[in-house]
Amino acid sequence: MDIRESISKQTDVSILLAKHVVSTKAQDANLVFSPLSIHVVLGLNASGSKGPTLDQLLSFLKVKVTEEINSLSSQLVTLVFADGGSLGGPRLSFANSVWVDQSLNFKPSFKETVDNAYKAAASHCEEAFCWTCINNVSPNDEARCEDCWPNGCCSLIHCIKRRASKAKVGIAQAELPAVEATKEVNLWAEKETSGLIKEILLSGSVDGSTRLIFANAVYFKGA
Repeated sequence: MDIRESISKQTDVSILLAKHVVSTKAQDANLVFSPLSIHVVLGLNASGSKGPTLDQLLSFLKVKVTEEINSLSSQLVTLVFADGGSLGGPRLSFANSVWVDQSLNFKPSFKETVDNAYKAAASHCEEAFCWTCINNVSPNDEARCEDCWPNGCCSLIHCIKRRASKAKVGIAQAELPAVEATKEVNLWAEKETSGLIKEILLSGSVDGSTRLIFANAVYFKGA
């Protein structure tokens, strides 16, 4: 698909999101939010979905197949979100993370999409908990359901991390209770925003019925 057509569709989705946020959350107040962050996260979600869920996501994103979203996201994270901080330019961090139950492993096709379309590198997550690179999953431990996302997961353990144009994918070795999962997501947000956002999830936001958490963080420093 032509990049201009893809960007035009992405812009239409962004305007739709902006209208909704302004009308429901930002009346008589200042507003700052990132429609592109939502677009990329929904694209990742679509890449791991099928059936009615996939149909609804594609309809909202105004595309017919996930390849259209993946192609656009690949170009955006490579060209737009290249962090120039090390060269003395503006510092830009664009990170997404999703947690699901450790009992389900990602399908190889989904991991391939993360690796190739989103330029993600599978490696160990250097976090407070013990993580194992998804490359180390044995063939017998591959995904045990038709979708990448589980229907009955409760704890929030899988991690996909995007930082600028580099990502980490891992599987936690032990279940985390809701309080610890909330703390882990908040620590992630604090790290990715250089301490500006310390609490993205309020106490009680996560409980035993939680199935999936997507988190996004955008950090920009111009000088």
